[in-house]
Amino acid sequence: MKGVPKRIFIGFLVYSSISLLVSVVSFELFRRMEATEKMNSYINTLFNKTVHAIKLGQDFMLYEIYQDSFFQSGHSVSLDKYESLLRDIDTIQMEISAMKNIKRSELTNEVRHLDRLMQRYDSIFRQIVKKETMRGYKDYGMEGKMKRSIYELETHPKVELLKILQIKNYEKNYLLHKDTFYVTNLRLLCLTLDHDLAANEKILDTEKRHLRHALSEYTSALMQIVSLESEIGHNHQEGLSTRLKQTVDEVDVAVDKINVLAIRQKDEINTTIQIVFLTIITVSVLLILLMAIAFKAMTGF
Repeated sequence: MKGVPKRIFIGFLVYSSISLLVSVVSFELFRRMEATEKMNSYINTLFNKTVHAIKLGQDFMLYEIYQDSFFQSGHSVSLDKYESLLRDIDTIQMEISAMKNIKRSELTNEVRHLDRLMQRYDSIFRQIVKKETMRGYKDYGMEGKMKRSIYELETHPKVELLKILQIKNYEKNYLLHKDTFYVTNLRLLCLTLDHDLAANEKILDTEKRHLRHALSEYTSALMQIVSLESEIGHNHQEGLSTRLKQTVDEVDVAVDKINVLAIRQKDEINTTIQIVFLTIITVSVLLILLMAIAFKAMTGF
């Protein structure tokens, strides 16, 4: 009977140790679960802001790039919001990458991959905006320069109006159809008109130089538009627009994969918690039964 208190004390120490271990494990699991919930919240915010940023870029290209107000002020509400969202996205990506429970995991790698994709998207998007601005619209950029140059020729009484009308018709057809066939014919017609101006004795030399310069400016502006549109990828041509679309598709895939990985990680932690607690309960019950049996054997009750 003298050994009974000692054995009970040892059993109590064992049980207390197990209880302490349970507490530590439970704390760690709940901490991880809390961090995972926070991470999922970041993922959802990242998804929404990424989609919104791309949508703002698309809205700008569809609407604001063709508004006089943008070319007059150089300011765009969509671009301002786009810039703000990119800063938010960078902050969220850093927060996710810094979280300890996913550090160096597949999820972190995908978040970094998304960051690289958005950097590529932003780079291409900015190039398109720059080239579209250079191309211009109505009275602005190369289109405005072209319009002013041809107007000088069109309004001069000694310039053959029929050729000017033919040039404008080729220009209109190119801008509508993006077929370089019209550009080739337009350039040939401009060369003919330039030859006519040089040979026209009814026009003073100073006027000739001015008109020929205007014609040269017109042709130069048109060719710059052709080059810019080719680089951008107007009318489904290969170019920056194609690369931008491909990047958007990759962003969609990356975002979907991040969501799947985040959900999987949450499910794995929940499953781990369930297994650990079931194990703890089972071990505790067995330990209590063993202690009860041992106590009964030693006391004879």
